[in-house]
Amino acid sequence: MYVEQIISILKLFEEKDIEYTLVGGISGIIHGSPYTTPEVEFVVSIDPNDLADSLKKLGWRKEEDRYFHKTLKIPLKLYRDYRGFNLNKNVKIVETRLGKNKIKVNSPEDYVITTAVGGSLEELHRALAVLIANKEILDKDYLIRRAGEEGVKERILSFLNKIGV
Repeated sequence: MYVEQIISILKLFEEKDIEYTLVGGISGIIHGSPYTTPEVEFVVSIDPNDLADSLKKLGWRKEEDRYFHKTLKIPLKLYRDYRGFNLNKNVKIVETRLGKNKIKVNSPEDYVITTAVGGSLEELHRALAVLIANKEILDKDYLIRRAGEEGVKERILSFLNKIGV
């Protein structure tokens, strides 16, 4: 994983007092998914375009809807809303560690929901993998409530049934 690059972004968020949450595939890896991803994705509390100059100073160049790191060429995407997950909703955010640094990540439940919203077969496999990895600690009531809000309740109930939760 691209720990140094992620940490530099975390420091930028801290310096500018920007609320954020890591979402997407790297969040899935943190929550136990065996699937890898090249993208770094964050939901942020400000217009992502307002970070363009600061990110450029850190070695990120903008191309269309994402940034690419100058040397590693890894993609970075910033959102205000990621498949129904945004910082203005009553969503669960967990704090974990990335190296020696604290990082805020969407909860396993919200990872599953945002991935199920995507709906591709690969994304459904990712969601199921995280459900299995976290089935002992899932907040089932929260998961079902949020799934209903995002229109994927039947899909999530089917997954829970398949893994015996």
